Amino acid sequence: MKKVFIFLMLALFAFSVNAQVFITELADPDNDAGARFVELYNAGSSAVDFSTGWQINRYTNGNATPQTAVDLTGTIQAGGFYIISPNGTQFNTVYGFAADQSIGTGGPADSNGDDQIFLLSPGSVVVDFFGVIGEDGSNTCHEFEDGRAERAASVTTGNSGTWDEANWNVWSDASTASGCTNHISNAPQDAPGDFDPGAWIGASSNDQTSTVTVPGTQLVAGTISSIGTDSVPVFRFDISDAASGDGLPTNVTGVYFVAGPNNTLPIDSLNGGGIYDLTNGMVIPLTGEPTGTATSVYLPVNISIADGATVSFEAFTYINNSYAPDGAVLQFQINAASHGFTAAASGSDFEATFAGGDIVGNDFTVDVVATQFTFLTQPSDVVISQNMSNVVVGTTDAGGNVDVDNNLQYIQVLFSGAGSMYGTNGLSTNNGICTYTDLNFDTPESAVHLTAHDGNGTMGFTDVNSTNFNVLSGSGGADCANAVSIDVGTHHAIHSATDDYDQWYVYHATADGTITAENCSSGYGGDTYLEIIEGSCSGTNFDLADDICGSLETLTFDVTAGNDYYIAWGDYDTGTPGEYDWTLSFTAAPTPVNIVNAYAVSNDSLVVYYESSLTSVNPADYTLTATGQTTVNFTAASIDATYDSIVYLKAQNNFTLNTIRDNLNDAANSTTYQFYAGVLPVSYTNTANDPDTVRQDYNVTLSGVVTANDNYNQVWMQDSENPMSGVLIYSSSFDALVSVGDNITIVGQKALYNGATEIVNPVLINSAAGGTPVAAAIDATDLDYAAGQDDANAEPWEGQLVTVTGIVIDSLNTSHYEYFGHTCNGTIICFDDDVDYHYGSGFALTTGNMYSVTGVVTYSYGHYKINPRETADATEIVRDMTSVVEDPDTQVPASVIDGTLAIDSLNAIEAFKFKVTDEGTDGLPTKLSQITLYTGPDNTIDFSGDAIDGGWFDFGDAANPIQFAAEPVFDTDHFTFAVDPESAVIDNGTSKEVILHVWFDPAYLVDESVIQLMVQADPHGFVADCMNSQFASTFASDVTGGTLTIDTNISVEDVNGKSISVYPNPSNGIFNINVKDTYNLEITDITGRVINSRMLTGNTSIELNNAGIYFLKFSDKNGSYTQKVIVQ
Repeated sequence: MKKVFIFLMLALFAFSVNAQVFITELADPDNDAGARFVELYNAGSSAVDFSTGWQINRYTNGNATPQTAVDLTGTIQAGGFYIISPNGTQFNTVYGFAADQSIGTGGPADSNGDDQIFLLSPGSVVVDFFGVIGEDGSNTCHEFEDGRAERAASVTTGNSGTWDEANWNVWSDASTASGCTNHISNAPQDAPGDFDPGAWIGASSNDQTSTVTVPGTQLVAGTISSIGTDSVPVFRFDISDAASGDGLPTNVTGVYFVAGPNNTLPIDSLNGGGIYDLTNGMVIPLTGEPTGTATSVYLPVNISIADGATVSFEAFTYINNSYAPDGAVLQFQINAASHGFTAAASGSDFEATFAGGDIVGNDFTVDVVATQFTFLTQPSDVVISQNMSNVVVGTTDAGGNVDVDNNLQYIQVLFSGAGSMYGTNGLSTNNGICTYTDLNFDTPESAVHLTAHDGNGTMGFTDVNSTNFNVLSGSGGADCANAVSIDVGTHHAIHSATDDYDQWYVYHATADGTITAENCSSGYGGDTYLEIIEGSCSGTNFDLADDICGSLETLTFDVTAGNDYYIAWGDYDTGTPGEYDWTLSFTAAPTPVNIVNAYAVSNDSLVVYYESSLTSVNPADYTLTATGQTTVNFTAASIDATYDSIVYLKAQNNFTLNTIRDNLNDAANSTTYQFYAGVLPVSYTNTANDPDTVRQDYNVTLSGVVTANDNYNQVWMQDSENPMSGVLIYSSSFDALVSVGDNITIVGQKALYNGATEIVNPVLINSAAGGTPVAAAIDATDLDYAAGQDDANAEPWEGQLVTVTGIVIDSLNTSHYEYFGHTCNGTIICFDDDVDYHYGSGFALTTGNMYSVTGVVTYSYGHYKINPRETADATEIVRDMTSVVEDPDTQVPASVIDGTLAIDSLNAIEAFKFKVTDEGTDGLPTKLSQITLYTGPDNTIDFSGDAIDGGWFDFGDAANPIQFAAEPVFDTDHFTFAVDPESAVIDNGTSKEVILHVWFDPAYLVDESVIQLMVQADPHGFVADCMNSQFASTFASDVTGGTLTIDTNISVEDVNGKSISVYPNPSNGIFNINVKDTYNLEITDITGRVINSRMLTGNTSIELNNAGIYFLKFSDKNGSYTQKVIVQ
C-alpha cells in the first residue's frame, strides 16, 4: 500500500491555499559543509516581499520544538528563486554567485541532513515544510545527510499538514531507509557539480526573446590622451525585454564585450571601467570581478529590465598608461551570434542570436603626449675601442609609450666617466626616438652611465640617467667572462692599443664534431696567435696556435655537444691597434646508427632493427635496464644474413615480466630503445588491470590462442579463460595470416580507439594450428548494455571469448544487425555482428526464445556487446509455456463483513482463491514472480486507497506465506504483486491453490461496499521466473471470487465497558448518544482542535457539520473514555 507520513499535531498549523512559495532544494554537500543552502521557488505570477513577516525555521534531529525562527528580508520574483545560505562568502566561492540571504551557521540553512525545515508566512502560518516533527531523519525517507533533497517536478504548491515523501527526490551517503519512493542511499553529493541553486526541474520556463540592439545614437569616434585620468565613454548599446507573454523582467547577470575589427589595444590591459545606465541615470554596480582576455571582457552585473521595456547603456573605461602605445585603437563590439550575455533563471532570457545583428562601436585612438626622456634600450658593457651596442632614447609619456609625432627634437647623450666617449652623441628625433650606433670609450671604468639631455632646450624635459654599465679593458684571461657569443661564419676582430688580446668569443657546440678557427686569408699584416679554453673562463687551456700560416693562425679541434669553447685572438705587436676578419667553421661527427625498433620473441631473446646497415656487433655493447630491475646482459649477438640492419640478441638470463618499460642500450652506437621485454600476459593490456597495464605506443609481445577472426581487419586472441585474458588485434592484413584455434605469438602496440583496447601494427612471430579456444562461462549481468566505459564488471571481459546463458531475445535492430535480449533479472544484453558480418554464416535468434550464446566481447559506441562467430555459437533453451490459472476447488463464498470491526494481520479474512497448474512437459517447476488481480464486476472498493490495510498470499499455510519482492502497484481496475519465486513454487505437473488474505481499516469503509476480485484470462498478468516453466498467454476462462459485503450500520455500544451508546456510526453528521450516568463530553477533530464541550445526562443528539474523523471523549470522576466517529 502507499506510504504516507501524517503529522499528529496538525492543529499547530494552518494552510494557505494561495501560498505559491515553497521549498525546492535542501543541500548538505559531502565535500563542503559551508556550501549548504535552502532554495525557495515562487510559482506565482507576482513577486513576494519576504520582509512583511516571512520566516524560516528548523526542528533539529528528533526535537519536538523548533529553533528560533529566522526572518527573511528580501523579495522573490515571480517564477524566481531565493537562496538562503549559512555562509554567504563560501556559497559565492563554491557556486560562483551570491546567495540572496546569509543567515549564519547553526540555523535553518545549516542542516546536516536529519532535520526538519519549515517555511512560514506572516503570522507564523506554515506554508511548506520538509520532514517529520519529532523524528530524527537518520535512516528515514527524509534523510539527506551529505547529500541533497530536491522537490519532485510535479509539485506546484507547498504543503502545511502532510509530508509526502513521494514528492521529493532524496540522496544521502549511508542511509538504511527502506520503502521510499525516490530515496537513493550510498550516493553522497559534492558541490558544486551535484547541486543547482537557482534552478529546479519543475520550474516554469521563461521566454527567451530578450535582445541587445543598436542604440539610437552611437558614440562618435574620438581620441584618448595617454596622460588622462578620467573615465572615457567608448560604447553604447540597448537591452530590450520583448514582452512575449511571461510577464517577467530580464534580470541581466552578465555583459560581454569583444574587440571590434579595428581594435589594436589589448582589452585586458585597460585599467578598469564599467557600465552607465543612460535611461535611469546611474552607474551599474558590478557583482564580482570582471574577467577578460586580450580580445574580450565579461562584466558580472545585476540589471533588471522590466517586461517590455528598453534601457540604454554606455560602457566606459580607464586607459592604463603602461599599455597604451601611440596610435593604438580601442573599439568595442557585441556579436549577435555568440553574444555571451547572461540572465538569471528567475526571469526572461536572451535570444540565442540577437536578431538586430552585430553592434560595432566607433574607434577611439590613443594619443601619446611626451613628457620625459626614456632609455628604451639601455647601454651595455663594452670593451674599450669597440662600438657599444645600439642605445635608444625616446620621448615618451610616464608609461614609457613613445610619442611618434615628436620629430626633429635634438637629444644629446652625455657620459659620466673620467675617460672620453667617442662617436655621434647628438641626434634629432625620428618618430619620437634617437638611436646611437657608434658610441665607444677609451678608458676601462666601472659603474658609469649615460644621460639623455635636451640639446636645444626646446622640450623642457628633465635630464634622465641610464642604468650603469662597465667599460672593459679587453685583456684575454681577465675578461673571458665578457665573451661575445658567436656561431659559425665570419667575424671581425679589433685590436686595442693597450692589450694583447682585444676580445674573447664563445662558441656553444650543439653537436659533436670539429671546428676550425683561422685568419690566414684576412690579409692582416701583423703577427697574431690564437688561444682556446674549453668549458668556462676558469677552464683548462684547450689548445694554442702560433704562426701556422706565416704570421697568421689556423686551428682545428674536436668539440662535444653541450660544451662552450672560448676563443681569443692576440697580437704580438703590443700597443698597435688593428682589425681583421676571421672565420669559424664546423664539421659534424659521423652519424651514429640508431635503433628504430626492438621487441622480444621469447623470454630471453630480442630482435633489434637499425636505421641503416651494420658491419659488426658485440654482445658486450648491449644491456637491458629498467627502473628498479637488475641489469640484463647478453651472451650472443648476430646480424641477419639477408638484412644487415637487423640484429638478434640472446640474454644471459630470462627477462623480468612486468609493466615497467625496458631500455635496450647499445653503447657502441650511443642509441637506446624502450619497449616491454619478454612474452607478457594478455592481462597486462586490459584497462581494468590498472596500474598493472602497459602504456600505449610501446612494443609488447603476447602469446595465446586465436578465438575469433572477422576475415577483414579484426582478430581476437586470449591466453586463458580468466578475466582480462583476451584482446583485439586490429590490422588490415593480419587476419589472412591466422585462423581460429591457432596458437600464436605476436608483437604490437597497445592503443585505445573510442574506449576499446586494441593491439595495432601486429607482427606474427610464430603460429601453430591445433589449439581449441575455450569460452569463459560468465554472469551475463557483467555485460549490462547500460554499463559505461571501463565498467568494473564488464571491462575485464573485453576482447575475450565468453558464454552467457538464459537470455530471452527481445528484438533485432535490422539497421545495425544488433540483437537485444534480457536476463531473468532484466539486464539488457546486446549481440552484434563485429565477427560474423551481417550474420553471413546464417546466425539467427528468434524473438521470445531463450538462448545460451558464445562470442567475443567488444566495446563500441558506448556499450559492451557479445559477438557470435557462427550459427553453432547459439543454443536455444527450451521451456514449456503452458502453465495456467484456473478456478479453485472451492471459491471464497459471498458473505457479509462487520464493517465496524478492524481486521488486523492476526484476524485477516480470506478474500479470494485461485489454482495454479504446471502442465508438466519440460520437467521444470513453475515459480511465480508476478501476480495480477483485477477487481470483479461487483467490486466497489478502491484498493489503492486506505480502506485495505494489508494482506498476503499463501498456499493454505498462513505460517508460510508467499514473500513479496516489492511494494504492490495499484491501477484503476487491477493491482500487481511482485513475489519471491523461491517462496511460490508449483512443482512440475502439479497444482496449488493460492489464497489471498486481507485486513482493512473500518474508518475508511462505506456501508454496503463490496469486495470482489478476479483473475482475467486475457490479459492475465501472471509471470513466472524466467528460467522455469512459463504461463500460457491466455487462460481458459476468468476466475471470479465471491462478493464480500461491508455492513457498517451498527451502533457503537458499551464504549470502553461503560453504559454509553453512540449511533449510527458512521453517519451524515447527527449522532444519538445514550448515557446512564453524568459525563462531560469533549469533541475534537483529527488535528486535536476542540470543536465543542458539554455536560451529558440521559439521551441527547449532537450534530457535526463537516465530513471527517472526530473523537468523543467522555469523562467522569472515574476516568475518561474515547470513541472515534466518522461524518460522511
